[in-house]
Amino acid sequence: MAAPGAQPAAPGQGRSSPAEPTGDATTESAAKSGSEVDKGTLAQYRLALIVATRRYKRYPAIAMEKGWQGEVEVRMLIGANGMLASTSVKTSSGHEILDKQAMDMLRKGKTTVPIPASLRGREFTIDVPVIFNLETPNS
Repeated sequence: MAAPGAQPAAPGQGRSSPAEPTGDATTESAAKSGSEVDKGTLAQYRLALIVATRRYKRYPAIAMEKGWQGEVEVRMLIGANGMLASTSVKTSSGHEILDKQAMDMLRKGKTTVPIPASLRGREFTIDVPVIFNLETPNS
């Protein structure tokens, strides 16, 4: 393992360079495996957010009166420190009041859901859907 660190000091070892890509490919393979695990963890975290934020959902009265419904997809950027760095509307419901309510409920709910250990110390984005439906306004 000391040989890769010694390469810059020993120019004669330049022939071992073809072995480096093999090492990099192994590292890339390990990184891909790590990403697959993260996708599952990210999906679990997303589901936990959806469940936890339901208690903060408030169907705006004006939207109910006017019969406005729709689905909002909110993009959340979680900083490496685990704090919410930003929220934005990825896909609008078509009604600004519903979009704002969705972002508000996710901001509040995010504080109740712990970041999974495998995602801590890393910045990541997560897209969370919020559905406003007059037939089931509180779900």
